[in-house]
Amino acid sequence: MAPKQRDIGWEHGTPVGESRKLIKCNYCGKQVLGGITRLKQHIAHVPGQLEGCLWVLKEVSQIMRHLSEGSKERAAIKSKKSDLWDL
Repeated sequence: MAPKQRDIGWEHGTPVGESRKLIKCNYCGKQVLGGITRLKQHIAHVPGQLEGCLWVLKEVSQIMRHLSEGSKERAAIKSKKSDLWDL
């Protein structure tokens, strides 16, 4: 089995305590509950989710937004494939 890839989000946040569900943003210090995905939403300024990070560079925010859009596309493709198998 191949080793697990390290999520790029961990370069921008630090886990608080033993749990990886509470993460501190390396830019503004805000603690985000919900894991690395929620931290990436905070950094990417995803509307309707968390308050966007005010201290992150625009380039980093755009990278996180691009990565989160890619994961939505992969999920949609996976859903379509599973729907085909249900027929």
